Amino acid sequence: MLTNIYDIENIQEITDELVEFLKQFDKELNGYDTDVYLYYDEDTNTAELDTFVNPGGNSWLDDDHYTIYTDKQHYDSLIDWYDGDLMFIADILDKTVEELYNEYAVANKLDEVEDIDDSDVIKYIESVDEYYYILYNYYCEEIEDSYSNYLDIAKHILDEFNDYLSDSDFKI
Repeated sequence: MLTNIYDIENIQEITDELVEFLKQFDKELNGYDTDVYLYYDEDTNTAELDTFVNPGGNSWLDDDHYTIYTDKQHYDSLIDWYDGDLMFIADILDKTVEELYNEYAVANKLDEVEDIDDSDVIKYIESVDEYYYILYNYYCEEIEDSYSNYLDIAKHILDEFNDYLSDSDFKI
């Protein structure tokens, strides 16, 4: 019986894998809840992780697992991460805001840019595959550069699960 997650022989491997899952969930902007299952092997005192995509939020695999984390559906889009900051987006695209306004005007056959709003330009940027790809790659690089944040989250998840295991009311 598992009573302390930190007694698992491969806990460092589990922690590293959980970090990678968390980063991947953010990169994929999951459209559904995704559960992280921990499978414990009492004979070897090791564990492994797996994921289960849970579209309805109330399904699960009927096997011998612990659900240690649920990544909730991501309602934000990639562009939401940029928080509507057109200057920041333009910088990543190696353009000026003015260039993006002019590009939007040309694409929409407008004679002037005075009536254009930043949100219109941002929607346009989302529709241009090349721009979306550049912004997505930048976003993923930022996630990769945030390893320590994801490690902190993973440790918190494991600590909470360990508290759950050590709860005197917990029964298998």
